[in-house]
Amino acid sequence: MRLAKLLSSTHSVTSIIRDPSQDQDIKDVSATPLVLSLEDSPAADFSNAFKGYDVVYFSAGAGGEERTKKVDYEGALKIFDAVESVQGEKPLLILVSAVDVRDPDKIPAHYVRQTQILSLKSFSQRLIIDGRRYRDIELGQEGYPSVHALEI
Repeated sequence: MRLAKLLSSTHSVTSIIRDPSQDQDIKDVSATPLVLSLEDSPAADFSNAFKGYDVVYFSAGAGGEERTKKVDYEGALKIFDAVESVQGEKPLLILVSAVDVRDPDKIPAHYVRQTQILSLKSFSQRLIIDGRRYRDIELGQEGYPSVHALEI
């Protein structure tokens, strides 16, 4: 929602949410809510939602091992597939993440053992996602103008 608030003063923003009770919070930051679930909605629903947008910002995340895998990893892959399936002009996909934007061999000292394990899993998942992104760049699917943004 922070991204929607930042962008909505100068761009048309739609925020994908899984919980309809968040509608008003999205409207309060001058964005348009769209209810879809990364866990339950098919990639085709996201692909249809992405039509006409210039940029898709993926900033979703979940806690707990099962939901982290389902949302942070499988959800990200679903979004990559959805963007690739958009007919016509494809939006630029920006993956927003604050985890493991570091050297994977230098785990911060304050990470407890469980966090270290999750961090290493996240890093290996990010390599898969980055691989898809680099493939898209190689295919020439980069450099889209930013006019309409869609936040997940």
